[in-house]
Amino acid sequence: MKQILLLLILLPLLGISQISTQKMQGEVFKAYGDFPMEDLRESTIVVHRSLYRITFEDPEIPKRYKKAVEDYFRYDYNGKRSTGKFELKVKKRQDEIYIEDKRVTPLDNEW
Repeated sequence: MKQILLLLILLPLLGISQISTQKMQGEVFKAYGDFPMEDLRESTIVVHRSLYRITFEDPEIPKRYKKAVEDYFRYDYNGKRSTGKFELKVKKRQDEIYIEDKRVTPLDNEW
């Protein structure tokens, strides 16, 4: 009985600690790292590409990053013409966005 009571008390506390280190919906980068020297300027964006459109696993991502991913696929870096699920590595350096270590610049100034 004491073990069940202890489990009921500790379970919500463990859940709260896990939520605080994960990315929230709509955020590209985490606010806090899981370990001390983690680079918070690097993340991944999961994209599903079909023949006619790109859909994001998290639809709440800001327009700036959506436009950068679309530009990345428009220029077809690394032969990504195929369809399927892609996990794109995204880096933020000052005001520039790098996807898969390629600098992505917008075609127009909508940023």
